[in-house]
Amino acid sequence: MNEATSCMNDLKKMNNKVPFLLFVGDSRIQQLRDGLILTLTGHDYDVFANRLAVVEPRSYAKYGAHEKVYKSAGAQIRFEWQPYLDHGAGSITKLLRNVSKSQIRPDILVIGAGVWAIKDCEVAKKTQEACAKTYREQFRTLLPLLDNLTTTTTVLWTPQCAVNEIIMPKDQIHFGFSNANMQRFNDVVREVLSSAKATTKSAVIFWESAWEASVQINDDWICKPVRREPTLLRNAKLVERHSANRFCCSGS
Repeated sequence: MNEATSCMNDLKKMNNKVPFLLFVGDSRIQQLRDGLILTLTGHDYDVFANRLAVVEPRSYAKYGAHEKVYKSAGAQIRFEWQPYLDHGAGSITKLLRNVSKSQIRPDILVIGAGVWAIKDCEVAKKTQEACAKTYREQFRTLLPLLDNLTTTTTVLWTPQCAVNEIIMPKDQIHFGFSNANMQRFNDVVREVLSSAKATTKSAVIFWESAWEASVQINDDWICKPVRREPTLLRNAKLVERHSANRFCCSGS
């Protein structure tokens, strides 16, 4: 049993409940979920790396919407495929409202989406500046729902992580996947959160260290196999640490 698994099992015994971690977003968030499972169990469910490892092909064809309790790891992990933000009437809003109404809320919510908006913007031949403004308004609309969850849940907004433009496949570059665009979309989220924290004391956490790690390690494109991506594995371990801090180390 590795250190991360031991920690989760200790938390389960200490709090008499299995920590519930909910991941919401696009394929990068899915891989972060897979990285956490790999860290906790040693099993690789990353469809971008090993399609033969997929246990439930139908659910994984839909990006693995089912949740599962990993008994050996002492954690309940669920992923919801939501690649877009919306203006308050779309699927991600509906999902978050349902989570808010649920009797069993997640202990940790890891959420983030943006690369599909960047790609669609490029395909539609719109300016990324204009699309970032739309993204800002969508995030601003979503924020009250996220703030509502923070009364019971640690909410981590995952930034659009940096890419290595040198090693990235050319087709991804053509879709607008540049560091300038990743930073542009991150900046509008930072701006909205900064304004909200000054007025309403928003408790949503912008996961700044995830961005910093992606810049420093510089190993990413949009989807790389989890086992070969140090940035993703590092961030998966940080999710596990957030879980530990929430339950027993909040003062450290």
